[in-house]
Amino acid sequence: MAVNGTAILLEVEGQVVGSQQGVTFNETTEAVDVSNNEHRQRRVIPGMYGSTIALDALYVPADAGYLALQQAMRGHAMVDVTRIVNGYPQYGARALITALSARATDQAAALMSAALTLDGGWYVTVACSLGIYNVQQYGAIGNGVVDDTAAIQDAINAANAAGGGTVYFPPGTYKATNITLAGMANITLMGAGAASILDNSGNNTRVFEIKTSSNHIAIESLTFRGDFGIQTTDLPLQAGIEVKHSEFVSIRNCHFEKLCGDAITVGWTTHHVDIGNNSMDGGLGFVGMIGSTVDGYAEYIDVHDNTIRDTITAPRPPAGGINNPGSDDLIDGWGMKHVSIRGNTFNMQGTIATATKSNHAILLLAVEAEGQVVEDVAIVGNVIDGCISDDALYTSKAIELDASQWYTGYTGMTNVSVVGNTIKNCSTAIAVFRPANSMVVSGNAIYDCKNGIKVTLGDYCTVQGNTIDKASLGGIYLQGNGLVCVGNILKDLAASGQGIVCVGDDSIVANNLVHLGGAGCYGFSVEGNRNQIMFNTASHCLGYGIAMQGDYIHCIGNHYHDNGTDFADWGTNTITTLDE
Repeated sequence: MAVNGTAILLEVEGQVVGSQQGVTFNETTEAVDVSNNEHRQRRVIPGMYGSTIALDALYVPADAGYLALQQAMRGHAMVDVTRIVNGYPQYGARALITALSARATDQAAALMSAALTLDGGWYVTVACSLGIYNVQQYGAIGNGVVDDTAAIQDAINAANAAGGGTVYFPPGTYKATNITLAGMANITLMGAGAASILDNSGNNTRVFEIKTSSNHIAIESLTFRGDFGIQTTDLPLQAGIEVKHSEFVSIRNCHFEKLCGDAITVGWTTHHVDIGNNSMDGGLGFVGMIGSTVDGYAEYIDVHDNTIRDTITAPRPPAGGINNPGSDDLIDGWGMKHVSIRGNTFNMQGTIATATKSNHAILLLAVEAEGQVVEDVAIVGNVIDGCISDDALYTSKAIELDASQWYTGYTGMTNVSVVGNTIKNCSTAIAVFRPANSMVVSGNAIYDCKNGIKVTLGDYCTVQGNTIDKASLGGIYLQGNGLVCVGNILKDLAASGQGIVCVGDDSIVANNLVHLGGAGCYGFSVEGNRNQIMFNTASHCLGYGIAMQGDYIHCIGNHYHDNGTDFADWGTNTITTLDE
């Protein structure tokens, strides 16, 4: 993306240390290569680690500023980048300095060059020059009793009439609901963090609705409060922020607690939304994304670096009540494109699912009847702890990607990657149903879960380089054709646990390690035709090390150590060489 006529400011720990005027630069999207040597197709995650920018005439007038930039680069510390457009600070981003030249010998010029990699996308900054609109000056009381909705709406309308501005919420508790930003631009809603509370308890709608082609809207440092976990009857549909038919919206540094609906809903032809550095404690959901071929998709959504706690232990209404389907899906979506869910922390220790209630940290669905696709999604570097079922089906899953309701071809869920996540204390860590052939599950660390990774009806998917420790029921289960399962490590399986199970034709199972299973445990179970089982290690599996069934299977170069039975072949025309 070319950016022309823009001034750039660099800040280190809140101090402006450098600037460049009239910048013209190109942002180039990074791509993370998750290919593997066993598969012909190159697989990448496009644009999920921000963009790189280069400044060739950065003005750094003071030695202290140059030293601060140098120390930030050497210490891999984030700096702040601000874009000034038409005299106003319009966009901000966090970035790492990747290259820094020495300053010019002419110290009066003090010019240098720098290269930066952005941590995610640009977010809308406070437009300082556009004025401050204090909601209390428009009649808001903030005592938690009086309804302040009309006063807050008046302050927002005044800012919009002036061409934009910052609507400020001083410390207080504001009873408010269904405040609308329709067709507005350049508005920032800002509070004082935990001290500025928007109380939506007892209501049956959202606090803010952003719609009708609104753009460049920022919501920062506000706390949204509901009463989930207090009521024991049917719940109201109580939400925080709803964004639809709008673009360039930023929601940062906000806190959400005990809302009976999604804290944030994004969809219906909404583009370029940044949801970062927020927190949630208790509630039915954090972010919901929705779209379709009819109503338009949620696109270019970045959900990153949020802390999400679902720790309510108070009695809850039974599942199936009004607006209470009985599921806690903290990030969910139907109908989205170009979405990044990265670097979030989920603590779900307070939530136990029942047979009529399922929990997910992340749930994405493709539904053909509504034209709701899931396309170009990266789930990267999240930490998920405690997604538990108490039913025999183990319905709770930390990450579930489900295209089972897409019946025509494998087009409902495409180019989806689950990479580098840490998942522990869950019923099932990662479950995928009927994805397209660009699915990648790679480099995840899974601990103390009943099931590790399950891919069902997933032709040509890749499961690579994952570590699974102490899976009590199963490590990796794959069903489909042309699957690639390489370089995974499974250890300390329980007595009835199965290591790697692969059902289907023309698949590759190679360079995996399964160690220390219990009685009856299969290290590898491969069923189907023309599969290749190569250079794996099965160790201390008290059942079978490798068991296979099918036609024309190649079993080559595998290693066996202290298994109950090393090898079982129930197939025909098997080719076995170099095993030991």
